[in-house]
Amino acid sequence: MAKWRRRSEPTDSVDPRLVTFDVPRFMKLCGMLSSPSDGERASAAAKASEMLKAANLTWNDVIKDAKTLNDHIALGNAREEEQRAHRFWKTSGSSERARA
Repeated sequence: MAKWRRRSEPTDSVDPRLVTFDVPRFMKLCGMLSSPSDGERASAAAKASEMLKAANLTWNDVIKDAKTLNDHIALGNAREEEQRAHRFWKTSGSSERARA
C-alpha cells in the first residue's frame, strides 16, 4: 500500500500522519471503468471516488501524479544529453547546481 498526502492544503493544518491508500485496489477499480457492463462501470467509479474522498484526494490529484510519473519514465528513456539538459532546465540554468 502506498501512502499519499494531499499537497494542496497547507502543511500546518494537515494531520502529519499520512493516509494509507490501497493502490492495487484502486488500480483494479480503474481497470473496471472500461467494463462493457454499465452497472459495473458505475459501481467501480463510485467506489474509486469514495476511496479518493476517504483519503482526502481528488481525481485531479491522481491525474497530476500520473502525469509526473509519465514525465519521469520518459526522462529515464531519454538519451544522456537530454537528461543533462532537463536537469539544467530544472535547476533554473545554474551550471553549478546542475552538476550536483
